[in-house]
Amino acid sequence: MAHPKIENALPKFLSQLEYRALRDVVRSDVRIAAIIELILQTGLRISEVANLKTAHTKDNVLKIEAYATQPERTIPLNKPASDVLLSYMAIRPKSDSPFVFISKNGKALAVRNIRASIARYMQRAELPTYSVNDLRTTFIVRTLSRS
Repeated sequence: MAHPKIENALPKFLSQLEYRALRDVVRSDVRIAAIIELILQTGLRISEVANLKTAHTKDNVLKIEAYATQPERTIPLNKPASDVLLSYMAIRPKSDSPFVFISKNGKALAVRNIRASIARYMQRAELPTYSVNDLRTTFIVRTLSRS
C-alpha cells in the first residue's frame, strides 16, 4: 500500500499592495511598526526580534547573538529599518532592561505577545491568511527578486 502524496504548499508572501496596507494600519503603534519593519527589511526571526538588545544596535548594524544551532551574525540596517528603530528608541519607556522591545512595565516582550500583536494588525489590514513567518518570507522573496 502506497502512502498518499502530499502536495507542499507554496510559501506565502505579501504583495506590494498588501505590504503597504500592513504598514499603513500599524503606523500608529510605533513599537509594533518597528518590529514589523525590522522583519520586513532584515528578515529577522521573531525570536531574534524579541531577544534583540540595545547594546547590539549600533551604527546601523544589528548584532544577533548565537543561540541553539544559529551562529552569531551581524546584519546591516537599511534606511527604513534604521529610521523606524530610531523612532521607537526615542519613545521607548525608560527602563534598565537590556532588551530593545519592552512593555510599558519595562519587561521584555515575549514572542507570543509579539506574534499576537502582529496577528491583530494583520486582521485590521484585512490580511487574515498571513502570519508573522510570512513577513520573513516576504523579505526573502523581495531580496531575491532584486538580485
